[in-house]
Parts: sequence; C-alpha cells; structure tokens
Amino acid sequence: MDLCDRNDIQALLARHGFRFAKSLGQNFLIRGDVAEDIAAANALKPEYIGFVFAPKSKRYVSPQQAALLRAQLSPAIKAVGVFVNEPPEAVARLLNEKLIDIAQLHGQEDAAYLARLRSLTAKPLWQAFRAETAAGLAAACASSRMAQMSSTADAPRSFAS
Repeated sequence: MDLCDRNDIQALLARHGFRFAKSLGQNFLIRGDVAEDIAAANALKPEYIGFVFAPKSKRYVSPQQAALLRAQLSPAIKAVGVFVNEPPEAVARLLNEKLIDIAQLHGQEDAAYLARLRSLTAKPLWQAFRAETAAGLAAACASSRMAQMSSTADAPRSFAS
C-alpha cells in the first residue's frame, strides 16, 4: 500500500467503513476530501497534524475516526489533539494510547486541571492563552505553566525561542 496514493487510502478507509463526508470531522490539513489530504500530508511531511476533539467544532473528529486517520499518516508526522475543556482523563487516555503525541488545550484549564492531567500523563501539553487584552497577554507571559507544559523541542518552530 502506498500511503501517498489517494486511491490506496480511499480503498483502505472504505474497507473499514469510513464514509467521506465533511461532517465527519477534519484535521488542520483536511478540507473536503479526507483521503486526498492524508496523501498530501504524507507527501508534504509537515511536523504536525491536528485532530480537533472539540464536539462543538465543525472540524470535530471522534477518537475512532482519528485512529483511522492516524493509521494512514506517516509515523514521522506528530499528531496534535486539540481540546476545549475536555475531562483530563479523556485527554490523557488519547495521549497514553498514542493516538496523539501532544495535547493542545484551548479552554479554561486552570492549575488544578493541569496538575490532574500531568498526574495522568507525561506527554507534552500545549496551552493556548487568549491575549485579547493587555491583562490576558501579561497573564500568558507571566505564566510559569508555559515552561512546564512545553519544551523548545516539542514546540512548533515558530514558538521556539
């Protein structure tokens, strides 16, 4: 099987009952044609690809769908799970089962949440901060949690110092 060949990927996904529909979920590179974008990702070799696990998002993908998509991706591409206020146990499960390599948190996860998640997994965590106001930006910059959550080696190049 050629993981860069659209037809091979479509045939494999069809054998597993995956039906192509935009409503099934998308990752950062996926638009309307999932198999074509998986092939494109494998050919382009981005550092990261994202699976959005936020049910309210139009890009939502279930863990089962993400597992099928992940199985078709090159092992050189790291999978990032995007979460919004998901229970820490659910995030840790996907990390520990190696469905995703990194969790990116976009909700109101506080220090207690991060401590609980950290107690469940040692995998990399990225936390998004809203910097819409000076106070929000100051909170993000002053946060010691940022250093605990992501090392330079795990951060996207644009975020590395």
